[in-house]
Amino acid sequence: MTTKVSKALRNWILRQVELGALTRQGAHWTFARKLAINVTIGAVAIDCLSRLALASFGLLPYPLISGFVYGTLITVASASFLSLVFGLAVGKAIVDLTITRTEFERLSRTDMLSSLLNRRAFTEHLKAVAPTAILAVFDIDRFKTINDRFGHPVGDRVITAVAATLAIAFAGPHTVARIGGEEFGVIISGLSAEASMALVEAARAAVAALVIPLAGSTVAATVSAGMAAFAPDRDPDAVFAAADRALYLAKAAGRNIAMHEDDIYALIGTGRFRTDPTPRLIGGR
Repeated sequence: MTTKVSKALRNWILRQVELGALTRQGAHWTFARKLAINVTIGAVAIDCLSRLALASFGLLPYPLISGFVYGTLITVASASFLSLVFGLAVGKAIVDLTITRTEFERLSRTDMLSSLLNRRAFTEHLKAVAPTAILAVFDIDRFKTINDRFGHPVGDRVITAVAATLAIAFAGPHTVARIGGEEFGVIISGLSAEASMALVEAARAAVAALVIPLAGSTVAATVSAGMAAFAPDRDPDAVFAAADRALYLAKAAGRNIAMHEDDIYALIGTGRFRTDPTPRLIGGR
């Protein structure tokens, strides 16, 4: 019996967490007060009905009116106190569980180094993206050289600086994520192809203008970018592959360049670009 009660209580608490009933610190006081009021009203009603039943059978050992008065006072005091204490304990547990779960969910979707969304969260956004959106994939140029020359701590600082720059450049309705070691993905929403290209170009220029201070020195970084358009009948994986091919083209054209997928076909048509622009694995550059 005890096990069943404990299981029922646990399931009820988890259901409150699922419903988001208590989502902030201090909310357990309101929960406890409401619980105390409801429990007290129920306890008083049961007490009064019990006394009436006993009185109707002549089993009440004291006058009915006196029983109602004193019994109600005792019931209100005991029920409200006990239910308030219980409500505070349970409410606090629900608040802590809700906050912990929310924080865990946030951390599971966040890249710890850059504080941007991680690839898992970005993939979820790709599946729900508007058909008029634009995808841009950025890659830090010659990042391995930066790591080899200055060390991985400096490489991490470069990633952090680039991430912060992209987050500012694509604030608002756009979605920015770190999707690989030195790669970033951006979903541009609500802009035309021309405006999206201009925004990507501005972000590229902003990164190129970065000067990251070191001990007695500085380091600079650039990014290349590839872009592709979503469409109602186009699979997100196909859009990503097209953006990756455009990124490959930007790398092949000299780096620190932003290219659209349409540029691939334009260059192939002129015979100026003959290398097979096969997409590579994220983080593999």
